[in-house]
Amino acid sequence: MNSLIKKTPVHKSASHRALAIKILTSVIIKGRSLTDALSYHLAVARPENAFAKQLCFGTLRFYERLNWQLTQLLSKPLKEDQQTVRLVLILGLYQVQFSHVPAHACVSETVELVREIDQEWAVALVNGVLRNFLREQKTLDARMHYVEVARYSHPLWLIKALKNSYPEKWLAILEAGLCQAPLTVRVNVKKLTREVYLQKLNELGIAAAATRHSPAGVRFAKGLSAVKIPGFLEGEISVQDEAAQLAAWILELAPGQRVLDACAAPGGKSCHLLETADIHLTALEIDAQRCLLIAQNLQRLQLTASIVHADASDLNAWWDQQLFDRILLDAPCSATGIIRRQPDIKLHRHVADVKQLMMMQTTLLATLWQTLKPGGILVYATCSILPSENSAIIQAFLKTHGNAELKPIGVKHLAADKDSGIVAILPGFDDMDGFFYAKLQKNL
Repeated sequence: MNSLIKKTPVHKSASHRALAIKILTSVIIKGRSLTDALSYHLAVARPENAFAKQLCFGTLRFYERLNWQLTQLLSKPLKEDQQTVRLVLILGLYQVQFSHVPAHACVSETVELVREIDQEWAVALVNGVLRNFLREQKTLDARMHYVEVARYSHPLWLIKALKNSYPEKWLAILEAGLCQAPLTVRVNVKKLTREVYLQKLNELGIAAAATRHSPAGVRFAKGLSAVKIPGFLEGEISVQDEAAQLAAWILELAPGQRVLDACAAPGGKSCHLLETADIHLTALEIDAQRCLLIAQNLQRLQLTASIVHADASDLNAWWDQQLFDRILLDAPCSATGIIRRQPDIKLHRHVADVKQLMMMQTTLLATLWQTLKPGGILVYATCSILPSENSAIIQAFLKTHGNAELKPIGVKHLAADKDSGIVAILPGFDDMDGFFYAKLQKNL
């Protein structure tokens, strides 16, 4: 699996690593999401940000493996007040294995990092553990073969779930989760065509290609920060994986329709719906802070929607009794289809969470169905690849709602079962994230 990961290309100073330790502390010790931690710690643009971000993503992708290796190398676990040093060691193990910097240099730089963060007491420990790893690496690799959590660098509950659901594809799914996701954007077709945007990139010497399934998608050969992507600040494009872009096409939007985007934050899909057709959109979101993200996205793209801060499952709190022509329910889920983009999901999600999420998904689907016009379409979507959150939810819903009917998905080239009304995209398929869609029509 190591060959799947792009190695760190350049040698950087310890200050970059100190920043990475702050972010990793927020995520691993304090339980913060990687997205929030990056936003907080990298709020001010600095040259070291890109490298620190790269270290964090790499370390979290392989955290289960690195943590297991460390437990084998330590004679006893580090104390609770020594967890920062534990993260330094894990970061060092990541660099020794996945960096183009020579191993001895990685060791010395990690030792310097300990000094920089005022943990002088751990200098000998860090030096000894990393050098011992270099001596014992082959032995550890052989032993790791029998420890699935370390070998595949995913939590055991998820490995078991994928083996059960995808007996022939589970390994490919795990491997995809350890890969770096490509930069994919959505062209704002209200401002320019995809062809014009690709020509603009070509003139700038930026390699990119049209996506296969989304008619508005463009995939870059190399990554860029959002603000450096041509056209981003001007509202010509938005960063969005191709699989997520499909929602707008599946909904079959038409001008003048009354449309609900439930669980709408951060607003990427809301904006895409507005770019696709002149509709009246309600963007519903339970989190007040995340409502601000929707507003920011709308402002950048010069689009208008009604943003409502409320719990979608509580109709009395927000619904005006006016039925919707279309509903997009991008339901809260385990996010197991986007691990390559958010590797901290493997740390923060547990098997018990899935059961709670299933209850929430079931409630949201049944509740929002009441607000749909006869003849209208509701698209149920998740970025999960667990059938318990996807096909099982839809099958149970169909049994209890006789006026619900699956309709053909209708996205070109998408899958052999595109006419069934259900499409499950696995991570890595045509370089997309894992995603699930079910298209339901409300009969009279």
